[in-house]
Amino acid sequence: HMRIRNDTFREFLAETLGTFMLCTIGLGGVASNTYGLNSPLTVSIAFGFAASLAILMVGKVSGAHLNPPVSFLFLLTGRLSVKKFFAYISAQTLGAFLSST
Repeated sequence: HMRIRNDTFREFLAETLGTFMLCTIGLGGVASNTYGLNSPLTVSIAFGFAASLAILMVGKVSGAHLNPPVSFLFLLTGRLSVKKFFAYISAQTLGAFLSST
């Protein structure tokens, strides 16, 4: 049983995983709509499912921001430190990048 004790690193990993899942599943719906099923519902359902799953998986760890503008608003309202803001947006960028490969 492994536990990551550093809160910032644990939140970094959670945001990376959550953003990866959101992009992979959501954009999979876009690809399915483009190359297979021709229904706008495909994209909506894929992104809705992806966001719900990501929030359920990482919400308790990091708050499931999953998007730099969300983290920026938390920074502006004082609910996120500058250190964690940069960790979150780095994690979100990494998650999106890993999803694209």
